[in-house]
Amino acid sequence: MENTFERRIGLVLFVVLPLLVLLAFVATEPYLRVGYGIGAVADVALIAAVRASRISALAALRWLVGLCIGLILLAMASLVDKGATADQASSLVFRGVAVASAAAFLAFGVRRALLVTLAVGAVGSLVMVERGVPLVGDNSAAGMLEIWLLLAIMIVIHRSLSVSAARSQESAREATQSAELAYLDELTGLPNRRQLQMYLAESVARAGTDAPTDAVLMFDLDHFKRINDSLGHDVGDEVLQRTAALASAAVREGDVVGRWGGEEFVALLHEADESQARAVAERCRRALEAVGGAVG
Repeated sequence: MENTFERRIGLVLFVVLPLLVLLAFVATEPYLRVGYGIGAVADVALIAAVRASRISALAALRWLVGLCIGLILLAMASLVDKGATADQASSLVFRGVAVASAAAFLAFGVRRALLVTLAVGAVGSLVMVERGVPLVGDNSAAGMLEIWLLLAIMIVIHRSLSVSAARSQESAREATQSAELAYLDELTGLPNRRQLQMYLAESVARAGTDAPTDAVLMFDLDHFKRINDSLGHDVGDEVLQRTAALASAAVREGDVVGRWGGEEFVALLHEADESQARAVAERCRRALEAVGGAVG
């Protein structure tokens, strides 16, 4: 899921590039051309860094968004020096707040995006005051109200998507756990009979080819019923758990030990001939015999 998320962000970086280049060509103001051009160059550098695995796609997106917000603030500040009219100032401020807010919600969480929007909106408001744009009355108030309504909508959408994503991840996690539990013995944590049957079927299928053959080791615990009757099922469960641990440690790396049922265990020994299987079986028997004690 995480890889899919990274790929989607990487796709966003690729999609943004031609848009920035196009905007740099069609922009009428020189400062807008420069800003879009800087963004396009930065986007190319970030894409190259992601492809070289120097940074993650999410980190690259956040760098690009940060640059975008910085350019918006710089453009707003330049309106004062260039003596922009009230209409020019209000138009750029409204667009700047909308773009900065949308970009922040794309790359950051709700709180950070809200702080970014407030900061850009505050700078834009100061610029509008300096340029003589009325903040109350006329169309500027309606424009600012529109910006804050859009912000509220984005917060709701972001929250909804976050909750939906969290629920999807939880459902996927529960499904994975259920699938794992279906093939694991709850007491010992070993593969259960169903899983062992699948392994054995695969081994039998390989036996008809030129691949090396496998061996199967099966053993049970003598007089296990006496343990449950005399010492209780809790002690019996502990014996089964210790048996599972000892048997798993006694087999070779790559071999599979599972619980067949009750006190019966099965080990699938990959690419083992009869002599190797006997050696593993004897090592397993000695490990269990060495436990000793009242339930030895």
